[in-house]
Amino acid sequence: MVQIILIVQVFLITVQSFNLDTRIPVFKVGPKGSYFGYSVAEHVTINGRTSPYEPILLVGAPRASDYYGVRTGALYKCPMNSNQRDCTNLYVEADNLTSAAYSDSSDRQDQWLGVTVKSQGVGGYVMVCAHRYVHRGVDFRWGNGICYSLSQYLDYNRTYEPCRNRLVDLAHEQFGFCQAGTSGEISSNNEILIGSPGPYTWRGTIFANNIRYMGPVIEGQSPVSKYSYLGMSVTSGDFFDKKKLTFAGGAPRSNGTGQVILYTKNLGKNLFDLRGILQGEQFASSFGYSMTSLDCDGDGHSDLIVSAPFYYSKTEGGAVYQYLNKNLRLGKFDQYMKLTGKPESRFGFALANAGDLNRDGFQDLAVGAPYEKNGVVYIYLGSSNGLKSEPSQIIEADNLPEPVSTKTFGYSLSGNLDMDKNDYPDLLIGAYESDSVVLLRSRPIIKIKTSVRGNLTQIDPNSKGCPDDPSSKTACFSVSPCFKLLGNANVQSLQYRIEAETFTGKKHYRAIFRQPSHEESPNIVVRNITLDYRSRTEYCHKEVIYLISQQDIQNSIPFKLTYSLIQSKPEFPEEGDLLPDVNLYPILDQVEAQRLFYARFVKDCGSDDICESNLVLKGKLLGSSRKSGDNYMLTLMDELIALDLQVSNMAEPAYDPELVIEHSQSLSYVGRKISDSSLLDCKPETGKVRCSLSNPFKGKLDFQLRFNGHNIQDRERNFFIHIQANTTSKDKNLDNNRINFNTEIVRRADLELNGASVESQVRFGGEIKGETAMKYENEIGHKVYHKYTVKNHGPWRALDVSVFINWPIQLDNGRDVGKWILYITSIPSVQGGRCDIDSRYVNPHGYTIEQEVPNDFFRKSEKRSRGKREAAKIKAIRDRDGNILNVATLSCESGAKCIPIKCVIPKINPNSTALIQIPSRLWNATFVEEFSDVHHVSIKSFGEISLNPLYNIEQPTTSNDKFWIETKAFPDTSHIAPQASWWWYLVGILFGIIILTFIIILLYKTGFFKRERYARVEQNDTDTN
Repeated sequence: MVQIILIVQVFLITVQSFNLDTRIPVFKVGPKGSYFGYSVAEHVTINGRTSPYEPILLVGAPRASDYYGVRTGALYKCPMNSNQRDCTNLYVEADNLTSAAYSDSSDRQDQWLGVTVKSQGVGGYVMVCAHRYVHRGVDFRWGNGICYSLSQYLDYNRTYEPCRNRLVDLAHEQFGFCQAGTSGEISSNNEILIGSPGPYTWRGTIFANNIRYMGPVIEGQSPVSKYSYLGMSVTSGDFFDKKKLTFAGGAPRSNGTGQVILYTKNLGKNLFDLRGILQGEQFASSFGYSMTSLDCDGDGHSDLIVSAPFYYSKTEGGAVYQYLNKNLRLGKFDQYMKLTGKPESRFGFALANAGDLNRDGFQDLAVGAPYEKNGVVYIYLGSSNGLKSEPSQIIEADNLPEPVSTKTFGYSLSGNLDMDKNDYPDLLIGAYESDSVVLLRSRPIIKIKTSVRGNLTQIDPNSKGCPDDPSSKTACFSVSPCFKLLGNANVQSLQYRIEAETFTGKKHYRAIFRQPSHEESPNIVVRNITLDYRSRTEYCHKEVIYLISQQDIQNSIPFKLTYSLIQSKPEFPEEGDLLPDVNLYPILDQVEAQRLFYARFVKDCGSDDICESNLVLKGKLLGSSRKSGDNYMLTLMDELIALDLQVSNMAEPAYDPELVIEHSQSLSYVGRKISDSSLLDCKPETGKVRCSLSNPFKGKLDFQLRFNGHNIQDRERNFFIHIQANTTSKDKNLDNNRINFNTEIVRRADLELNGASVESQVRFGGEIKGETAMKYENEIGHKVYHKYTVKNHGPWRALDVSVFINWPIQLDNGRDVGKWILYITSIPSVQGGRCDIDSRYVNPHGYTIEQEVPNDFFRKSEKRSRGKREAAKIKAIRDRDGNILNVATLSCESGAKCIPIKCVIPKINPNSTALIQIPSRLWNATFVEEFSDVHHVSIKSFGEISLNPLYNIEQPTTSNDKFWIETKAFPDTSHIAPQASWWWYLVGILFGIIILTFIIILLYKTGFFKRERYARVEQNDTDTN
């Protein structure tokens, strides 16, 4: 006889909803164009003049005007009511300062009062800052910045000017443009923290405790370089010592990626002690732009949250990093959990400790994404393991009630205060582009304890009837959903619903209810009930269920129980009406609001009705090698990670067989590969995959599971995959039911550096001009471009690649300054990255490129005698024709002073290249003076690749990581008649002799040398007489 047993299993299901009520917000509007909402703070005064508990919305409007119409900025105070335009300007300066505040020594026009607004909480102090406040005189204007502290009643308390009376002789290179108050905080021990990103060429610092203490800013002492903007954000917490606060300052431009600097205060000195540096992940992501601290894991210690709102990828925009503080150790600085937003949303632009919204003992986080649509705020719940990776609530500006219209919703945030005294924290949200703020109040959470009970444990499907319906013609059984209201909640009306099977996607069902809610869906029942916490008892209602099919009795019947509160929808109030009481609209604890339970069938497993199976699990992680035990090493070739698995059972049938695959959060399940998909059904959950085998299972099954490693962080060095085979049958050997793959990640990338000189041969000559006689770059000498190419042959991407280049800049003459060799005309460039070079060597004479010189400008040479050569090694070499040539070499190793150039490339994908270009000109005068008597000069620069060890990139070879680029410079001798060889002279002489001989012979033949003679005449003596 086949029997059925009802076994109840309960699973908790996560639901995307939460208790911040968006239907009846408090909405406030400020003066148009005032940036009302640029900063916000929840504040509560206690034992006040008008009320023992007065909630106040504090709103910064940095472009608002004061009494006199001067656009100084303002701090507004808003009551919590339905009126939208009743906020009042507190006139912090005009009411509380003397007339000196408006004297000629101060310039408050556009000082942006209200850029920072912070409250210490219930009955605490308030601070408001103006980071563009100017202290001026006859011949100076210093952008000091200023902050004010107010009492809990918002009366003036004190002024803070941390940069007043500090060194300003070098202007921005000292404390001339501090911009103090760009960020601020009032710590738990009443210390004022002021972020000041301007000192010492925008290195920045933070000030604390009456501005007596500060972070070091001088070069050599400061942990950051120029233009790092340290102080753009500040926060504090007990990150290292329960009795001693640690201060954190964000430097969003430090090191290109952004950094967070952690300080502690040493009572014996004014400068903070450096405790650590958190490094940003991506170039130009502005890591450290915003920060907050909260206890998101409930251990009593502050955890640190840091944002990088300009983080980007094809599918992401903005990132938020969680650093858990375990046992007062903030954790390894390269270990974090990352949340990301949508592209171009600036996710993380604002962060706030939202308090314990659902009262589960863990503080929660609010994250602003002001440029996603018209603005979105994400809520992340805390847990014992830190923040949950998925938001519990997504609040969009476009989904607020119609009268509420905002833009840049989420630009500023403030939370962790109970503004309506219902014991739940509320959230204040700023939207400065629409000059408005929105307060969302938290609805009370109703906790209901639920259970599902079955009154029968064995049913014969071939029998008829059951104790609750003995006359039934089919087998039946009963279940009772039970509910108990916890806490002090009022009487609540509840509707529950039970659905059999079809909620899984199946079209057919095997069970129906005795009193279904609808004749067309007899597998669904819906009931309305009323609960009262005063009864202190459970409410249970019995449901009779009938089997309508005896087929597939080996598979259990799933049921889903859901319930919801029965309540009317609140209406957004008209201005002047009372605010609706949010306590009248509670919400159910979503963790308990849905449950699954199963009716399972007894199996035929022999006379003892006990199935003794033996599940055996074997597997291999493709591409991996075993190190020891469960430890493996995997070289990532691409983002696909695959496992070949085999599960077998050669004993009695295994009923309800299941594989549970737990994996790192950075892995995502892709799918399975199997010959018959009906034999294996896999469904992903958070951090795991559940695979159901054919039921019952006996025999052997081979298949492949595939995961995507797209979300593996580039600094992540390990991941795990743990696989467990389970069955409701009795397994005779549990030791072979589990496989663990604890895997070390190896990333391999073969980087190669090569390059060339754009003009490998250049010439020098012509007129010598001094440095001051030239105005244009073209007068210096010929252009020389050295181009280095970094190629990644793969198979993995390379991150944070540095190329260090030694550049021959001057002759090495043993003195501090030598003659120029290759004069750099502009900052070197690299595709997708940046190059760092000492600015003193980039066109220090400021030559322009306006004038073109004739092509033969450097060829009109005249013979000149040279003095003693400054520096160079001359080497005699023999060319192909056997001639001996004198060659001079100028390199970092011989004859040249070199300067370092560092080019950083954030990312090079496989089979991609990055081009580095260094523009320069040959300093013609140096070569004419020093090297006119050599055949040519060989000028060499040298480059070498360096990888950031944080990313654990391995190279198969480093022999191709270095490269020399050579440029040859020849003296121009085109104006000098070439010297002929001796044999040319000999040939000329012989040729002349032959011509002369020919002419002589020709003259001889023509009788030229024969002279005519006259006949002799004899004379007589008489004639002579």
